[in-house]
Order: sequence, then C-alpha cells, then structure tokens
Amino acid sequence: IEKTKPNKNGKNLDAMKIDTNGRLPIHVLLERDKGQTPVRVVQALIDANPRGIMSPSRIGYLPLHDIFFHGRISVSFSIIKILLDRYPLAASMAIFRKNLP
Repeated sequence: IEKTKPNKNGKNLDAMKIDTNGRLPIHVLLERDKGQTPVRVVQALIDANPRGIMSPSRIGYLPLHDIFFHGRISVSFSIIKILLDRYPLAASMAIFRKNLP
C-alpha cells in the first residue's frame, strides 16, 4: 500500500475513499483477494479506517461478506480472524439475500 499523509485527525483519507459502488478500499481488496494479500496490508487498512470493517457497501456487504460471497475463500484464515476479532457482529449479520457469512 502506498503511504499517504494522514489528515489532521491522524486518519488516512485514501482508506476512507468510497468508490461508485459504495465500497471502501478494504471491500475492494477482500473482494478481489486470491489468498495472496499479506495480513499486514489488511491490518494497515483497518488501522487507517477502523470503522471500515463495519461499513456496508451499497449492496449491503461488509468486508467479511466480500470474502465469502465473492468466492474468495482462499483468503488467509488470519485475515478472517482479524475481521472477526475487530467486529464479531459481522458473522451474524445477514445481507440482502438473508445469507450469513
């Protein structure tokens, strides 16, 4: 991840940037991950925007949903554990199709 300067509150603005589909960078990363993303990259995005793992995309996916519903089950268990440790409620939140991760 390219380093960017934090704003006056110490937050990384790029980690908070929402794309046209309502996704944060952590959504996009986990949606596209093929098991090669280092844990430190995911941790850096969470540190830069801790509320990002609690933020649903426009279609209602949390980052944890992105892993399972985009077929990215090759994602490291360590990454899944980080997401669940930081936001355990995500495991019990159904998305618009009433599916749980």
